[in-house]
Amino acid sequence: MSSLATAGKGVVLKRAGTAIVELKSIGGPNMKADMIDVTSLDSAGWREVIAGLKDGGEWSLEGNFAPAAATQVALMQDFNDGTSAAYVLVCTDTASTEISCTAFVSSIAVSASTDAALSVSFTLKVSGAVTIEGVTP
Repeated sequence: MSSLATAGKGVVLKRAGTAIVELKSIGGPNMKADMIDVTSLDSAGWREVIAGLKDGGEWSLEGNFAPAAATQVALMQDFNDGTSAAYVLVCTDTASTEISCTAFVSSIAVSASTDAALSVSFTLKVSGAVTIEGVTP
């Protein structure tokens, strides 16, 4: 059987329709759902749960620090202003899967070392729903 895996090379994360430049890795969103315990005295010896609120989680972005790049400047401005933006992860699979959400920049870290390029990491906190288009069950 052939693998259905897709390479990460070529994946793009767009902020407000424009690709964020110089990214080396993108993680997330790490979505989760709260589980509400509804076990009662007449349950059959097993805990019972129902789904509660969903959390879109966070995205972690790492890349080369490019302070002259408009897309990185926009992320820093969003952080300073406390404003959210629309994000879309465009995958390279044959269905052109897209994962979309609205998120706030919750952290920025710049790193320097003698044997590497300046790097930057951003954390995006999702607000509201995450939509996934192009996935076929």
